[in-house]
Amino acid sequence: MSGKEKILDYLKKNKSITQLQALNLFWDWRLSDKIYQLKKDGYDIISERMKVKREDGKDVYVTKYVLEEEIWNA
Repeated sequence: MSGKEKILDYLKKNKSITQLQALNLFWDWRLSDKIYQLKKDGYDIISERMKVKREDGKDVYVTKYVLEEEIWNA
């Protein structure tokens, strides 16, 4: 299974993913590239900016990718 297929499978099951999740689950440092490829394939994936607090208390922003439309059921 390719990296893109792993990400798509995860999105179908969980509806969203962040870079940290992709790294922890699949050792994938190039999530944005996989999302770009999936969008080119016709999947409706949106990017949401989330504010999270680091362990040192500093607020930082991360991107969460959300699968919006289940085109595979069409």
